[in-house]
Amino acid sequence: MQIKEEKIGPVLVLSVSGRVEMLTSPQLKENIVNHINIGEHQLLFDLFELDYISSPGLGILLYAAKLLQEKKGKMNLCALKPHIFEVFKICGFDKVLPIFQTREEALEAFDR
Repeated sequence: MQIKEEKIGPVLVLSVSGRVEMLTSPQLKENIVNHINIGEHQLLFDLFELDYISSPGLGILLYAAKLLQEKKGKMNLCALKPHIFEVFKICGFDKVLPIFQTREEALEAFDR
């Protein structure tokens, strides 16, 4: 798993690629928590290059959403591959996490 970071206005874009699984999910959690703790409260997860996500990885995204909600922040996801979106849908995460087809749509949604 790799995480690329890019700041677009007030939004921190985290582009996650590769596999988020039992061994790599703690790294993702640490990265997210560190950013939230230093004041990044608008996070966009660009998952275009994500190939696989396990249940611990899904749990970390829910944890991030909860942390951001407590801090009056916001989190969006975008560009999920069809098989990744299917995992989110099966777990019901498409109902609780804002998922957008494109990065542009996800960025615009922060203004609403």
